[in-house]
Amino acid sequence: MNKLCYPLILFCTLLVSACVQTVQPADKDQAKQSQLAISSVRDMPISYAKGAKFSLSPKFINASFSQAEQASIYESYSKAVNQALLAAGYQPSNNQPSNNQQAEFTVVFGLALQQDLPDSKISEEFGVLPGLSSAERLEKGSFLIYIEDNITNQRIWRGAVQGFVHQDFSPAQREQRAVTVVNSVLSSFLSMK
Repeated sequence: MNKLCYPLILFCTLLVSACVQTVQPADKDQAKQSQLAISSVRDMPISYAKGAKFSLSPKFINASFSQAEQASIYESYSKAVNQALLAAGYQPSNNQPSNNQQAEFTVVFGLALQQDLPDSKISEEFGVLPGLSSAERLEKGSFLIYIEDNITNQRIWRGAVQGFVHQDFSPAQREQRAVTVVNSVLSSFLSMK
């Protein structure tokens, strides 16, 4: 009986191992392309109650892509930041002093490709670097964001996200990617109490 059992176990083992799926290089590239590296730091112990007013201040970084593309990308990210803050209970300010709706904090953000803003410059000037490794055939992009308190004029929080650019995305996919990127980094600011 044992003589028959061992060959049968060996055959079953070989059969099961033949069914193992290996990851193809294209799958690895695809997985790497959706990867995000995130880093953030709290600079001052200031937080805001629900209902606090905010304003957005996109900072355009000299880019190697067209102004129309840049405007479209910034519009997507502005919308995503606005939605995240509204969902957290904050209110947009129209910054009309006569209406007594001055923003309590300002959200400043910018986007850049690695060729326009290398990691060394991000680290030197912004002080937060997620450290996503470069990859062949994939273009790395960075989303930099900080919150400035409008009373003290001090930066209270900053964050950065790095990921690979998806040139082939449809406009709807780009909008969703912006939401994913913004929510991933803003979650640390929104969880501060």
